Amino acid sequence: YCNAFWRQVYLLTVLSLILAVFCAQVHPHYLSNDWKVI
Repeated sequence: YCNAFWRQVYLLTVLSLILAVFCAQVHPHYLSNDWKVI
């Protein structure tokens, strides 16, 4: 079918995950003490 559409959705999902990890690292106070160990 439309492979370009699913590829765009995949890229958006990956970018959203990267943004989530980046925000978690920039704002460590949102995480619990157990997560800071990692």
